Amino acid sequence: MGKTGQPPWAKRILKLLEQAKAKDRDLVRFGAYSHRYKLSPPASEEAIQKFEEQEGIRLPEEYRDFLLFVGNGGAGPYYGLYGVETGEKELHDAHGSCLYRMQED
Repeated sequence: MGKTGQPPWAKRILKLLEQAKAKDRDLVRFGAYSHRYKLSPPASEEAIQKFEEQEGIRLPEEYRDFLLFVGNGGAGPYYGLYGVETGEKELHDAHGSCLYRMQED
């Protein structure tokens, strides 16, 4: 059974993102011009599960909740956060060579 309803902390994150955007209207913060303080729409449970299966991992519950209730990538530190659906494109170069691979400890 899937989770329902946005947790209270999600609204706080979105409010803080709006405040950051208001303070940086000229997009001068590092990476802001790239993500423009916008998040992608939330991911589906199915998309998260597919990503986890492809990568052979289980994402932390807190990050799964972020993806489900806040956004599937977009605004974040530096150039922004990767979403689960763009992960395959973002983690490999144009020739298909793996640039980064998550590992479990």
